[in-house]
Formats: sequence, C-alpha cells, structure tokens
Amino acid sequence: MSRPFEGRVALVTGAGSGIGAAIGARLAADGARVIFSDIDLTRANSQAEIHGGAALSLDVASEEGWGDAVAAV
Repeated sequence: MSRPFEGRVALVTGAGSGIGAAIGARLAADGARVIFSDIDLTRANSQAEIHGGAALSLDVASEEGWGDAVAAV
C-alpha cells in the first residue's frame, strides 16, 4: 500500500465528525501524523484514538485559537 504522506504532519479542522473526520482518517491511512482538531475536544479525541493521531481543541473563528494550535503542532 502506498503511503504518500509518510513523515508529514496534517492539522485537520472540523475533524470530530463528517468530512473533517473522513479527511483525517484518509490522511492517517496514507501515513500522515494527523492532529484532529474540533471545537468539541471529546469528538476530536475519539477520532484521534481510532486513527492513531492526536487531538486539539480549536475554534476556527478564534485568531488566538489558531495561534495556539499552530504553536502546539
């Protein structure tokens, strides 16, 4: 199986469910170290546990939140 994102880090927003969760899952399957971020940390943690990534609480409407997220990643 090809792993084109091996050694890369991906920060995925809205990754607690829906399209964001699907994108995070695919990136993880393709070898990326995925940071699943969502305003709901519980949901982000759930996806991170399933796919072997990390979770981060992020409100994408918050400029300060983005600064904190980028620093954490």
